[in-house]
Amino acid sequence: MVEAAALLAVALVAVALALTGPPDASRPAPAAESGPVVYMGPLVLDIQKHLAVAGWDPGPVDGILGPRTGRAIAAFQAAVGLPADGLPSPCVLAAARRQRPVCR
Repeated sequence: MVEAAALLAVALVAVALALTGPPDASRPAPAAESGPVVYMGPLVLDIQKHLAVAGWDPGPVDGILGPRTGRAIAAFQAAVGLPADGLPSPCVLAAARRQRPVCR
């Protein structure tokens, strides 16, 4: 019985992902009206990896924009001459890969 319930749960998650797609930093995950916008996905994960290798300490490399990742992104942005909003973007990823500003 427990195995059947677990299989059903996995099937429901698979269907939900098939219908909505995986989380992506290009679109914020839906949040409660009073809660903060949460960024997560492959873009955040790639930025975290590059910042960690470069010594910017984004915290856990898990693809979720937490406080440490936001602070690391903002510090990196300021250091390379980008607006320091602390948010993940393709521009931040490109700059992290090259260690120089590529867009403004």
